[in-house]
Amino acid sequence: MRRKRLLLICLVIISLVSAASAGDTKILINHIGYDPGGVKQAVIQGSSGGAWSGFKVIEAGTGKVALSGTVVSVGPVLKWKDWHFWTIDFSSLNREGSYFMECASPKETVRSHHFPIQENVLERS
Repeated sequence: MRRKRLLLICLVIISLVSAASAGDTKILINHIGYDPGGVKQAVIQGSSGGAWSGFKVIEAGTGKVALSGTVVSVGPVLKWKDWHFWTIDFSSLNREGSYFMECASPKETVRSHHFPIQENVLERS
């Protein structure tokens, strides 16, 4: 559990460094990719008024939904603007391929960048 939490914190920090100047809602993913049998998490960074409830992981080549689920609101981080965060766990998706994530709220729909799920993804990069 501690390793999982540390991985999530690292993912958020790395993603925030690249997104620090933007104020839009973003899905923060591991752009290098994920191992099929490993923990797979993403974070939605948005404003406190966001109403995110679900996500879809979509195969990039076909547009088919590979997995859908709910997001978990974790709240704001002190002194990080008016950002609010939600976590997404899609660890049950273990099929190799290229994917992107999509989340919808009553106000907007956001998409992540593409990311791979493949064996030894870190070593291949």
